[in-house]
Amino acid sequence: MTPIQVSWQSAFWSLPPLAINTMMQPSGRVCAFHPSLRTYLRSSPIVCAVDAVFILVRFSIYMLLDKLHSPALAAKRVLAVRNQPSGESKGVEGMKGRRDRGLQELEQKSFFRILWFVAGVLTQTVKLMACKGLPWTLTWGCSYLGSFLVVEVMRALDRSSDEKAVKIPEESQLEYWLGHIERALGGAAVLLQLAVLATVDLAGIPPDRNISKRWKFRTLRLFAHFVPVFIYLPFILSHSDDPARSNTRRMKSLVLSMLLVNIVLITLHSLNYRFSHMYVLWSLGISMASWLLFFNSETRKHVLMCEEENMRIGSKNVFVFDFFSRILCFSLFWYVWYYDSSGTSRPDWTNNLG
Repeated sequence: MTPIQVSWQSAFWSLPPLAINTMMQPSGRVCAFHPSLRTYLRSSPIVCAVDAVFILVRFSIYMLLDKLHSPALAAKRVLAVRNQPSGESKGVEGMKGRRDRGLQELEQKSFFRILWFVAGVLTQTVKLMACKGLPWTLTWGCSYLGSFLVVEVMRALDRSSDEKAVKIPEESQLEYWLGHIERALGGAAVLLQLAVLATVDLAGIPPDRNISKRWKFRTLRLFAHFVPVFIYLPFILSHSDDPARSNTRRMKSLVLSMLLVNIVLITLHSLNYRFSHMYVLWSLGISMASWLLFFNSETRKHVLMCEEENMRIGSKNVFVFDFFSRILCFSLFWYVWYYDSSGTSRPDWTNNLG
């Protein structure tokens, strides 16, 4: 059969089924972050890869150091730690007492997940693996699939035994250090994902031939991902028990923040740093749209999965949705404007997979 080139639509749209399948999987804590953050955190292939590796690290440590020689017991311990509702290192009761919201309610429906996997994921996975010349797309796809399979293996091992999970000691030094290391690696994975997104130049033209300039532009675009801190800080720092005082402080902080943002944009525009000002504007737009969802009670509960109206607590959910939106927007932009099909191929039988 004659190979055919892979269009950007085919390359890009093979990833969403894998990403959605991984995001909709009940996975508990991802990189030791709160369970309500799991869905949108797993939109990042880098976070998925780090999370899957650390699951295997935990599993191995429990088998060797804690001498849980039964793989089922070690898997139960891994899932128990991941299903802690609020981060304490006490005995675990899973996620009882915490009600899943919005999209996360669908995760608990096994029939829905199996149907989605068979109908939407298997065919796209086969098609993606059959393609040639797509190293990064294959890497992202394998990250999603690997994370999904590791969690499913842990769940299968858990179900294979009727033994009760070993309770985690209240003052476990092992869990203390594992939790801190896992969270640090998760934070590094988020930063690395943002760095990867910073390679996308909104100018829609090939990268600068001068290597030093190319990395200078990418560094500026990475900086643009942190400019929205001017949006977040007024809401978080101006929180007060007195609503009137809180609103006054928030408005003052917001005005000052937007003034600083304008100074940054004018500076970038005057220096003509390859559409870096547009990158900042996109970044701010995504963050402001994410905050708008917080101020509506329905979207706060069912889209952001916030458990409380407190801005300090809810800001984490806003940030993670913001993170997901960046992955979606900048990835789509890259495939539309930068994707080059030369050197890519797939067998024509993959057309039968849809």
